[in-house]
Amino acid sequence: MPSAAKVKLSKKELLVAFCLTTLVYLIFSYGAIRSPDSEIMFRTSLALADSGHFYASEQLQWKEFGLPKGKDGNRYSIFGPAQAIAAVPLIKLSQIINKSKWYQSYLNIVPTSHYVPGGIMSFLRGETATPAKEHALRFWVCLFYVFVSSASVIVFLKIMIFFTASRLILYLIGNMFAFGTLVFAYALTFFSEPLALLFVLLSFLQLLRYSTAFKPNRTLLAAGLFLGLAVATHISAILFAPFFLVIPLIKQEKELQRYEWIKKLFLFSSLFLLVIACIGLYNYLRFGSFLETGRTADPHLRYAFFTLPFEGLLGLLLSPGKGVIWFCPAVILGLAFWRSFHDQYKSLSILILFMIAFRIIFISCRTDWHGGFCLGPRYLVMAIPFFLIPLGPAFEKMKRKKAEIILFLVTSVCVLQELYFNTGEVFSFLHFQKFKYSQMGINVFENNLLYFNLHLSPVLHILEGKTGPFLMQNTELTNLNIWLFGSAVFLTLFAGLFIILKYKYKDNLNKKT
Repeated sequence: MPSAAKVKLSKKELLVAFCLTTLVYLIFSYGAIRSPDSEIMFRTSLALADSGHFYASEQLQWKEFGLPKGKDGNRYSIFGPAQAIAAVPLIKLSQIINKSKWYQSYLNIVPTSHYVPGGIMSFLRGETATPAKEHALRFWVCLFYVFVSSASVIVFLKIMIFFTASRLILYLIGNMFAFGTLVFAYALTFFSEPLALLFVLLSFLQLLRYSTAFKPNRTLLAAGLFLGLAVATHISAILFAPFFLVIPLIKQEKELQRYEWIKKLFLFSSLFLLVIACIGLYNYLRFGSFLETGRTADPHLRYAFFTLPFEGLLGLLLSPGKGVIWFCPAVILGLAFWRSFHDQYKSLSILILFMIAFRIIFISCRTDWHGGFCLGPRYLVMAIPFFLIPLGPAFEKMKRKKAEIILFLVTSVCVLQELYFNTGEVFSFLHFQKFKYSQMGINVFENNLLYFNLHLSPVLHILEGKTGPFLMQNTELTNLNIWLFGSAVFLTLFAGLFIILKYKYKDNLNKKT
């Protein structure tokens, strides 16, 4: 385990990083809700804000999707309650803003949400969003994750200061995480992954702080609470629990008294299990079972089954429609430089490797491993920061004079690729593919054709869809021109900041030679 943070970041530095990240995310934001999963969570939050209950007053076009009937006859979301609760203040604020009817003066630029009735076809045809009030409400609410994801970037930076003493390396890896991974794409959506990711990172940060904290017991309590909140946001976050539970037991001392590890396990588990118990009660009140999330409430409708992992593994890792190596190649870089991290933090390295492998294998064993309409392997987003952690020790240890240049170039390539993915709008692209092939009598969902066929992949063709950022949808520029222009701006600013920081901190790695 790292003994202490190696770099001190001031509040001003963190605030600047947060504001810059938020600005970039806002520029590329869809300004709309484009996924049925996200729409269900929005309607749950709206019901909670308006009436104080969790059942949705309105269903999607697919009446059974994501909203099974509870024991009281009302329809409840299959997703955890944390996001709905967290979004309530923003719902209230959005409703106050909408009272001004501001949208009536900006009908042509109000972004279209897909699951307001008629929304998908209006968006694909380039028509004005109606009723504008509903789209305008979702416009403000969907910006929620811009700030959530920016907060995740700040927490990630605080995690990385435990693994590098170089501000320049910290700056580069932070940029890779924020703009060179799928974290960027999901910051633009209303999926539950970004909020769950924030809670997972907060939990991990508290565990790192444990050995050096002034009041270490509080850090364990906080770590358990944050991980519990992650599970309440996205149920798959529970896959981290057995591994996070072990982290406080990793000590530099050779022996650990039985009383000490029992105490640690209790402190971490107490608030975590309290949140899990609340989730169980939430399930019981809705569906009559502590373990029923709604996914199996209707015996005639099953969302996914457990199966052999072979297709899922191939799909998550290599498929052109969902493979992580195509949609987030930064993880390959982390694995390639894992050795240095392992040499310095052997126990933690092994734990993280098993944690990542366990998550990948578990998700591969589900028939819904692909996550549906979204960019890349949605269910691996929460694992991305753990792939990047090894980059800190690896590049700091390098003795080559141009090591920081290598990291700069690799980060630039990763960011340009994510800018490409976020210039096009993946949801409309996938809908276009579905409609196109259905006219030829081909069901793209059969045998997961949509995810394994290169000709249907966003990797090669996403710029053929609609423009993603709502700020750029009314320009006459093509998606290709928007991407090229954005890339040029990014490279100019990124290179400038890199030179400034390199000069300011005189943080050349070749001084170790």
